[in-house]
Amino acid sequence: MGFLPGNVAVIVFFYFYRMKFFVKYLTLLFIGCFLPLAAIAQNEPPVLTAQGNQAYCPGGSWLDIATDFIITDPDDTGTSAVYVQIASGYVSAEDELGYTGTMPGLEWAYDPITAKAEIRRVDGQPLTYAEIIQIVKDVAYRNTAISPTPGVRTFSITLGDASYLPSTGHYYKFIPFDDISWSEARAAAAASTYYGIQGYLATITSTAEAQMVGEQTRVTGWIGGSDEETEGVWKWMGGPEAGTVFWNGAANGSTPNFAFWNTAEPNNINNEDYAHITARGVGVTGSWNDLPNAGSDGDYRPRGYVVEYGGMPGDPVINISASTVINVAPVVTATGSASCGPGALMLQASAPGAAIQWFDAPSGGTAIATGNVFTTSVLTSTTTFYAAVAGTCSTNRVAVTATINDVPAITVPTTIITCEGSPLSLQATAPLGTVSWFNVASGGVPIATGPVLNLPAVNAGAVYYAEVVDGNCVSPRKAIQIVVNQPPQVEDEQVSFCEGSSVLLDAGIAGATYSWQDNSTGMTLTVTSPGIYTVTITLPSGCSSVKTFTVTQRQRPLISGVGVEGTTIIVTLVNADIQNYLFSVDGLNFQASPIFYNVPAGLRTLTAKEVGGCGTATEDFVVFIVPKFFTPNNDSTNDVFYVPGLVYFPKATLTIFDRYGKVITRLSRGNQYWDGTLNNQKLPATDYWYVISFNNGLPEIKGHFSLLR
Repeated sequence: MGFLPGNVAVIVFFYFYRMKFFVKYLTLLFIGCFLPLAAIAQNEPPVLTAQGNQAYCPGGSWLDIATDFIITDPDDTGTSAVYVQIASGYVSAEDELGYTGTMPGLEWAYDPITAKAEIRRVDGQPLTYAEIIQIVKDVAYRNTAISPTPGVRTFSITLGDASYLPSTGHYYKFIPFDDISWSEARAAAAASTYYGIQGYLATITSTAEAQMVGEQTRVTGWIGGSDEETEGVWKWMGGPEAGTVFWNGAANGSTPNFAFWNTAEPNNINNEDYAHITARGVGVTGSWNDLPNAGSDGDYRPRGYVVEYGGMPGDPVINISASTVINVAPVVTATGSASCGPGALMLQASAPGAAIQWFDAPSGGTAIATGNVFTTSVLTSTTTFYAAVAGTCSTNRVAVTATINDVPAITVPTTIITCEGSPLSLQATAPLGTVSWFNVASGGVPIATGPVLNLPAVNAGAVYYAEVVDGNCVSPRKAIQIVVNQPPQVEDEQVSFCEGSSVLLDAGIAGATYSWQDNSTGMTLTVTSPGIYTVTITLPSGCSSVKTFTVTQRQRPLISGVGVEGTTIIVTLVNADIQNYLFSVDGLNFQASPIFYNVPAGLRTLTAKEVGGCGTATEDFVVFIVPKFFTPNNDSTNDVFYVPGLVYFPKATLTIFDRYGKVITRLSRGNQYWDGTLNNQKLPATDYWYVISFNNGLPEIKGHFSLLR
């Protein structure tokens, strides 16, 4: 049939497909006569040759897609349009095609979705091949991303409107046709040709092919996959891959080669046995879905089909397309390094899939190293190096800084002498940065930060360390040796002295300096008053302790009274601290208790003395054995009331009272007895009271007795 244009073949096919039998017969007769004539008149297709395998260096500048371009055609000098497309590797958010030439009267129609440009005259007149060659040489590529996606971009240049994919050598074209069924689309594709190349519903076997077809198909478009023969076994139904299984199972199935189903597809809802490209906005762009033969509605209404040309037996070899390659170089990502003080630094740089070269200048010169890691020589100051992708893009250099920071300075005392138990403040001086304190020479965590370390009490020698951090630089740790001296070992004393005398207080440690509370500085201090006395004792090391003396005064005894109750004697003192005194009623035997029992009758002397020898005191007293009762009944036993010993006190009187305080009688040295009568009248048997008075300073003696009859 020669090189019947594809669209003519499709129109003829559908006209034939839907007409009645006799009309079909006449049409076939017409085609049988017409097509041979068309074949005889068919021009030879042009041959396109392009040169271009370049590297694109990031930076946003334009780069011509072809370094050379030639059209050879023995029988034509031009055509209506030329088509340029980023056939594979296209990244829509980054890649652009543009025309940088100055030829007047051109219409540049660029579709960023398919990355395809159509160039023709504004006035509709054909372009000459010479003009097309110049136009193609002025078509340029650029990448607008700061960090471009690296990799190969393949560019197709063709004089036909079908898209060309260099990796397969095939052509692809979306045919708009609303509500066409899958079987009709299959038949229509098979009936079409492109410059004599047999068409078929597209069979997609690679990512590049899926991207090409997906970019062309903006609405629901049929492709050549189906599981109509066996449910769940998806095959390509035409083209060179006819019968090839590309999917087994439903949405959770698997592919033995390549598939690009949309999410949760295929799902076989309503007997869906035919594959199509999803409309834009339905799931993943360019992905596949399954539909019934007639399709569905809404976003799933069939709006056309994708025809693929190439790879069939008997296809003519044509070169109406050419391709070039631009390899987008990756962006170099670099990491500098820093050192505290002079040193060799390790700098790092990387670029996906590319080798790295290192330079010591922003431009020119030769590489000083290669590889992702570059170790400098020993540097004494901050130095900038440059990393670049090896090869053509080595002029796009990224600065990488090797920073040499000054080591922060810190000053501390090397040794501090202190006294045990004393608080201590350690001081570090650093002009910059933050001081940290440690109790270990290396490692560990800080125990404090800031220029001062306050220690509440130091009881033993130790070493503390200080360092300063300024940015990322840390100074060496400086040690501070703490030497702890012992203070004087003192014990407080309790000291007493006798009233009217003095006492010597002794600090007790020789070879020291002394400071008493009265500002005297001797080792001893004589005091004559009770109280609290302190002395600060300081050793030559500078350590000191305070010794406290508690001084009390011991008083001589002062007897306030001697109470006599029968044979019991009770002594009372003026002194409050009675525990500091001893007592005796015979001058020989002393006791701490002021109470004596069973003291013999008679004139006695009480002696009280201070236990520390601070004096004695005496007082006489008389012990009378006063009878508890008497019985005046003339039986010669206890017939009279008589107090032995009264005779020894000439001035003593014993007055007897009744219970009402009436004086009954007075006894004395000259009148020692009472017979129980008053005015020769017997008094009743009852209790009577007595008072013995001495009139010489001795205490009175009081008591009572009973008269029994």
